[in-house]
Amino acid sequence: MAEKTYRIEITPRSGEKNTRGESATATAHQLGLTHITAVHPGRLYFIRGNLNKQTTTNLTKQLLADPVTEQF
Repeated sequence: MAEKTYRIEITPRSGEKNTRGESATATAHQLGLTHITAVHPGRLYFIRGNLNKQTTTNLTKQLLADPVTEQF
């Protein structure tokens, strides 16, 4: 199997309260950056190795993302 690089983006699930984003937006406003209307946080991973898509999905579900509050 050839080595591949997978890009995994993890974000809060729709409907989950965006407390980190709201906090970042409020802080930006305190710094005078009032043109910022929303911040949507997320995490980005690049996983490289001799992996297939199913293995990468399992790794993400079990190690990187909280399946209750996050999506990828």
